[in-house]
Amino acid sequence: MFPQEEPILIIPCGKKKREGKHRAKELYTGPYFKACLNFAEKFFPKSYFIFSAKYGLLHPDEMVESYDVTFKRKNSSTVKVERLREQLQKFNLIDKSLVVLGGKDYIERLIRALKAPNRLVAPLKGFGLGRQISIMTRSVRLNTIIFPIFWLEK
Repeated sequence: MFPQEEPILIIPCGKKKREGKHRAKELYTGPYFKACLNFAEKFFPKSYFIFSAKYGLLHPDEMVESYDVTFKRKNSSTVKVERLREQLQKFNLIDKSLVVLGGKDYIERLIRALKAPNRLVAPLKGFGLGRQISIMTRSVRLNTIIFPIFWLEK
């Protein structure tokens, strides 16, 4: 059963970035991020955030400096779960239904930060990057989400 409120989409940041300070949605330049962004702007235009390994949750229009931080490198500069929880509360997302695109590092951190992790779904989990890009690109081209999104009631 679907919840009454519109779900929020969380998309991952990307390794490839422009130099300098930019709006978050313009900072990342890689093909995976671009596929996620096109999907977000098509189906969740007013209800998506970018999950940065350094900054945590970013509004797409938030200005941020380029950086070199990734969850793949064990680095003290990555966003902490406590900070992520604060951001979820700040953006009033802590009890919302979330659709999360991205790898396990993003998904696991969000699950640890949420009050109700059963409100999170990762519909492309387990697919390789190429397949995920294909699914998102095809969804945008066909103007319909072509993967199932199931929700649990609270």
